[in-house]
Amino acid sequence: MQKTVAKDLAKEITEPVRSALQPITEGVQKAIELAKYPSIQAAETDQDIDTSMVILGTVAENYLRQLASKEDVDKTFGPYDKHGEFFIGDSPVKIEGDDIIVKDKEYQGTPGLWELLVMKEQDISIYNREDFRNYAEILRHTNAMKHNHDPKSNKLKSSK
Repeated sequence: MQKTVAKDLAKEITEPVRSALQPITEGVQKAIELAKYPSIQAAETDQDIDTSMVILGTVAENYLRQLASKEDVDKTFGPYDKHGEFFIGDSPVKIEGDDIIVKDKEYQGTPGLWELLVMKEQDISIYNREDFRNYAEILRHTNAMKHNHDPKSNKLKSSK
């Protein structure tokens, strides 16, 4: 009986602490996941910036953080990480500020274009026709419609 009372008392004491710490623990988990994307890490001084690091705009940063969290993102046609580099379809993608560069063509990184590229279910109030045209062009130029990424194996698979 005393053993049961002690277990119940311990549970009463630890459960509120565990519940209070859960959001912090989840935040740390997401921060750890973000660390594998060097382009998302902030440089502390100018000396910490190396040539492989990309300076992100606020729009790109927001969507890449969403991508890193892997929640509600397009895992079929959206950007994915392959050996520390972002790809769409079969093509590497560069990010400068908010802009997206695919096969030497630069696309203005509007919130609408990022919404279309990253989100699984896009908010239609965010993008416009120009964003949609750019999105379609990116998918064509990267062969994303012919090949899609299998996130479990980190390989491309044919959709034929």
